[in-house]
Amino acid sequence: MNETSPPQGSEPQGSEVDRKARLGSNVQGIFLHLLAFSTLYIVGVGAAVVAASLADYFFEDRINRGFSPDTLRLGLAMLVVAYPVFLLIRSVITRRQKNGAIPTHLLVRSILGYLTLFVASVTAVIDLTMIVYNFIGGGLTGRFAIKATSVFVVVALGFVYCLYEVKENKESLA
Repeated sequence: MNETSPPQGSEPQGSEVDRKARLGSNVQGIFLHLLAFSTLYIVGVGAAVVAASLADYFFEDRINRGFSPDTLRLGLAMLVVAYPVFLLIRSVITRRQKNGAIPTHLLVRSILGYLTLFVASVTAVIDLTMIVYNFIGGGLTGRFAIKATSVFVVVALGFVYCLYEVKENKESLA
């Protein structure tokens, strides 16, 4: 047995430090991706709330007054807070991935990406179903069309972003 090699059954001390560093970077990456996707969801909901509130304001329904300034304020507040946080977190993730501080591939990133794609797909199908339902019933008003279109646009943007995330995550594996 060589005097410089460690005894059998024990790891060199440096590998324990490396393992802890990798674990820490994985936890940091998981946290950052969870925060990024959470703020993305808040931005999507905020955009849909603002669009629906504006549709209620500009296309007034005489029977059911739908516009609420409180709802509009809530949607705007969600956008004003969550969108800059989302951009900041995405830039932190990108910077840390480039310098190797967090891994480019994380299982949570794939799971969140595919979960978001699933929810966006189901939301788009429901949105289109409601458009067809209201069209067949003769109730396709301008207000409803604006609301349905805004939901569809928000879902489409989220879908495209998540497709990019999933594709980028797959490429990091190659």
